[in-house]
This record gives sequence, structure tokens and C-alpha cells, in this order.
Amino acid sequence: MKIKKILLTGLILIGVVSLSGCGSNPAKSNKPVNYGPYPENYKVIVKSYLEETLFDPYSVKYNVITQPIKAFSRKAPIVGGSPDQYGWYSKVCFNAKNRMGGYVGNTCYKLLLKYNRVIKRFTPNPWHSEEWYR
Repeated sequence: MKIKKILLTGLILIGVVSLSGCGSNPAKSNKPVNYGPYPENYKVIVKSYLEETLFDPYSVKYNVITQPIKAFSRKAPIVGGSPDQYGWYSKVCFNAKNRMGGYVGNTCYKLLLKYNRVIKRFTPNPWHSEEWYR
């Protein structure tokens, strides 16, 4: 019984030690990253993306489209949370009609742009406020 307890403790200790160095920070990494060129026409890119994805794109009322800044997205924490994709972050807030014909209220998306297209969309998570893009 005591040997099983020692073996189990040893396996847990090995697991914790081996997983402790899995995270990485792109600022501290020596590997060069490719954010792509700055999207000069970011407003056109964002608007065309929303035209493709919204139910009634002609009803969109834009509140905010921020200027892009360098950013990256991360993988899920279960697989290490390391940086996944690099690009330019822009936040867009808008109001548009739904299928019933009513406006849904202010909606904000965080978009990751690269090579003049949207490569990833994030919707704000009210339970997690990490500034993932800096």
C-alpha cells in the first residue's frame, strides 16, 4: 500500500514538473513572427467581412472601427496557451437587424486581420478580460 502511494506521488510530481515549462511568451521568444503588412484599408476589410456574415448587412450602423494594432491569438490553455496566429487587431462595434427585423443592440467583435482579410473573430467574453492582443 505504501509503495503504491509513493509511486503515485512520484508520477504526479513528474507530470507537474514536465508541464510547468509549456507556456511561452512571444515577446520573450527569439523566433521572428510574421504579423503581415499593416492593413491600410482596414475599414473596407471589416465592412466586407460583416456583409458576408450578417443576416441583414444593409441595416448595419457602425459605432466604432478601431485602427489596427499588432496582436496575436492563443491556443487553448489545455494545449499550452502558446501564441497561435499573428496579425493586426481591430475592434468593431455595430448594430444590425436580426431575422425578425428588429435591431439587436450594440454588438462588438474583435477581429484579427492579416493579408487584407479577417483570419479570426472573437466575441467578448464577460468572464475573462485578459488583454490577449498586447
